[in-house]
Amino acid sequence: MNVSFPRRHLVGIGAAIASVAAFSGKTALAAPADPSRTVQWDDNAAKEVMLLMHRMHQAWNDGDLDFMRRFIAEEGFVGIFELTADEQPVVFNSRQELLAFIEKLVADVNTSGAQTETSPRRSHQVLATSTFAICTEESDLIERHADGSRYVLPHRGTSALAKTADGWKFVHWHVSQGGPGKRYDAAGREIT
Repeated sequence: MNVSFPRRHLVGIGAAIASVAAFSGKTALAAPADPSRTVQWDDNAAKEVMLLMHRMHQAWNDGDLDFMRRFIAEEGFVGIFELTADEQPVVFNSRQELLAFIEKLVADVNTSGAQTETSPRRSHQVLATSTFAICTEESDLIERHADGSRYVLPHRGTSALAKTADGWKFVHWHVSQGGPGKRYDAAGREIT
C-alpha cells in the first residue's frame, strides 16, 4: 500500500511534531537542578579508595585471607564476576561464595608451589563521593613457578565500594581477561 500526503499536510504534521517536542523540552527543563542532588566528587575519598585498592592487591599477593574478608562488604553485596585459575569467567552471587572461591584459590596456589602477583600496568582510576566509589584498573596477574618460568595474564577490573561505619568495603567487582596470556621461560623468553 502506498500512502502519499499533499505537501501542506506534511508541513502541518512537521510543525505539530516540532511544537510537541519544544513543549516537552520546556516541561523537562523548567525546574533547575538542585545542586545538593548532583554528584559531588571527593578527591580525599578517591585517595582513600586508591590506597585500599593497592592494599587489596597486596593482600592477594600475600594470600592474606583475613584482610580480604574484612574489606568485602557483608551488607549491600552485589554479585561478583571473576576469572577462575583456568581463565574461565564465573559469577558469585554471595559474599560466602566469593570467600569460598578465594580460599580455594589461595590453597591451590600454595599447594602448587607457585607464587602469584597482581601487578598494575597502569594507574587505577577512581571516582568517589564521600560514600560511594567506582574504580577501573588494568593489571597483570603473574604466576611465578619454582623453575623460574612465569605466566602473565592481563586483566581488566572494575570495582564498586561503599563507605560503611567500618570504612570502605568492596560491594562488587568485575574481572575480565584483558588480552591473551603469555608464558615465559626462566630466561624471560616468551614460550610460544
